[in-house]
Amino acid sequence: MTSKTLRQAVAYLRTSSAANVGADKDSERRQGEAVEAFALSTGYEIIESYYDSAVSGPDAVTARPGFLRCSNGSPRWQTRANMQEK
Repeated sequence: MTSKTLRQAVAYLRTSSAANVGADKDSERRQGEAVEAFALSTGYEIIESYYDSAVSGPDAVTARPGFLRCSNGSPRWQTRANMQEK
């Protein structure tokens, strides 16, 4: 599939524990690679990624600035797909 036929998507990445955040940790990189691989295998191109560090699943949406930016969109893109690693 060429980039002309790929559908556009954004990625949301989150690390729940502060212990898994930092230059010596691989959580953000690993999640990004997994989402990118899945996206390409299903006909999507990740055009922008958003990341929240040390944000737990039960935390309020207001505690997730990356998720809020992802949900609200960016003037740079219009997409109907949001991907995250499960």
